[in-house]
Amino acid sequence: MKTCYSAFVFVFAGCVVNGKAYGPGSSTTNSSTTSGATTAEPSGSTSTSEAAATNGAPPQAGSPVNDQVSSNENAPYPDAPADPWAGVAGDQPKRRSDDRWTVRTRDFACTAAHDHCLDTDAWFIVDMQPRPLSYQRNGEVYVFGKDEPFGAWNAVMKNHGPDHYVAYRTVPATKQNLAPGVLVFGYKSDYPANGRKAVEDSWAHGKVASIDLELGYYTLEGREQQLRLSGARVAVLRWEPGGKVEIIGGKRRDELAVRAADVFLPAPERD
Repeated sequence: MKTCYSAFVFVFAGCVVNGKAYGPGSSTTNSSTTSGATTAEPSGSTSTSEAAATNGAPPQAGSPVNDQVSSNENAPYPDAPADPWAGVAGDQPKRRSDDRWTVRTRDFACTAAHDHCLDTDAWFIVDMQPRPLSYQRNGEVYVFGKDEPFGAWNAVMKNHGPDHYVAYRTVPATKQNLAPGVLVFGYKSDYPANGRKAVEDSWAHGKVASIDLELGYYTLEGREQQLRLSGARVAVLRWEPGGKVEIIGGKRRDELAVRAADVFLPAPERD
């Protein structure tokens, strides 16, 4: 899998080819040169600011796109876990009308009660290309566009590769949905520090091996590291390209969502 990283206003070497910037999951369109298109920007076409935002650069101040980005950036963080079906349309992942996604960057205690500050239509994607047996797969956070998944323009973005992946909808772990053998995605600490960290950082992926409710930790099969229950998310829906969204674990459709009152929270700090 080729991984392409970009952060804010610059794109690292190896991610721009002949003036075309490549983002997560899909190639983006350059406003001046594209195959089969004229170099002039016709009336009513994508503005320079819109093209910049689409290609991973921040939009220009005062533009309509900047107003949209500011609105997204200043939107309140979630106050409860989202219903996993909020990311589904019919039997397919819910798709955004354009390939532009802004995540919130202001610091916040992104606990499970706040859905770890994930957007309501965010999916965890696991690359399924062949790897050595010892390879430990992690999950990356994306949303779905018209054609493919893509990452946030204002976060470090990663290219998952074409079609060789499985996508999961998740909910925060609770005493009711977490058990040995359950498939989870685990954050590296209690919770992300803001919405950008929630999508920039990789989440450990695997089946639960053991749970210590008293100490607030769990482990995954094949991994020695102890992870914190407050950063665990249980996979409840699954989708592969060309297939349909499926419920994991044989539960009913209305049994997947969780309440903020039931999630694991970080232990209070001791003096």
